[in-house]
Amino acid sequence: MLASSERIPLYDYTADSGKEKTAFIEIANENKGGETTWGNGSSIRKTVIDVDSGRFDLPSSHELPIGDISEMVREGANDDVFSRNECTTMIAALTASLQRIP
Repeated sequence: MLASSERIPLYDYTADSGKEKTAFIEIANENKGGETTWGNGSSIRKTVIDVDSGRFDLPSSHELPIGDISEMVREGANDDVFSRNECTTMIAALTASLQRIP
């Protein structure tokens, strides 16, 4: 899969095994040269790297199609699972995205 060249830091954590892990967000956007493992459209992947070995941690990494993410956010909002700050941050990012879309 070709993802964006930029890894967006997400968080560091210690796994139950005691190994240190680092999580990133990577975006596979067909419109910008990326390819998703789903074959159609764009996706967002949480990539986890084992800090000691520097290796990709497949069981801890996940990729979701954009349509699934959108539906998850809608359903989460309908069930009031997001904090006020999370809602405000998402609204600001989506508003900026709307302004960039021709």
